[in-house]
Amino acid sequence: MTSVNTPFLKLDKALQDEVLLNNGQKLYIAAEWDIENNATVVGEVAYLPKVAKGEDRNVLSQLEVGDTVAFSYSVCSQTSFNDATENFIETSEGSDYLKMFQNGKGDKIRVTALPGNIANIWIGTLNNKRGELIDGVQGRETDVNRWLMNFSWGDSSQLTFKNFFDLNGEEVWKCDYRNFFCKKVDDKIVALGDWIVCEPVYMDKTTAYNLENGVSLPPMSVALMLTDRAIVVDGGGFNEGDIIGSEEKFFGIYELWGSKYMIIKKRNVKGLYK
Repeated sequence: MTSVNTPFLKLDKALQDEVLLNNGQKLYIAAEWDIENNATVVGEVAYLPKVAKGEDRNVLSQLEVGDTVAFSYSVCSQTSFNDATENFIETSEGSDYLKMFQNGKGDKIRVTALPGNIANIWIGTLNNKRGELIDGVQGRETDVNRWLMNFSWGDSSQLTFKNFFDLNGEEVWKCDYRNFFCKKVDDKIVALGDWIVCEPVYMDKTTAYNLENGVSLPPMSVALMLTDRAIVVDGGGFNEGDIIGSEEKFFGIYELWGSKYMIIKKRNVKGLYK
């Protein structure tokens, strides 16, 4: 199916708001308070324009419905924001003896159970975003539950996403052609338009770290990611493996398909390392 003049995407979710720890415990992130770093940036092409016009023809002609694509975080970060900053929401799951809550102001509540001689000792603490203790309680579980009743609960925010639409009964996201970075074909990343997709360059700092700390770590145990250069994966007329340089501000850093990439416009490349 096609749309009139706008490409649309299908996404699993707008914000990445969960972290699964190695011990099986799941943590919930208040993603709406740091949308740039938690916005979804990978999705599937749902609709393409019937006739691509002007500059967008070059990008959209490389895409087909069903393609897996990477795009700017701005697709999901353009929102109107009605907040209820006092309300707490739970930010942990999977443990009966540790519960954590946070509100939009950054205040955090932590409830823990410690083993006692006869029964568990329950402790509740309230800290502000700087980690300073504001209030707390200790006693039985009922004492802590009674203390928790002093706080407001519920969703900490209500977001309206400006690029989110219901199209023919389907939930889709509008994406300007300039915000498409690349597509993934099997295991290969293919850059779109005038974007260049790169891998970071790392500098081994292990020797300096060993000398400073009197330890002996293996090489590349301590690595510094350089932000003024990157290794080309695809795009810009460069060869795969070329190292290009530019000012730090021109590189965007994205987590795509489980790996870290640096994205840059061709016109912002300043030089090629030999």
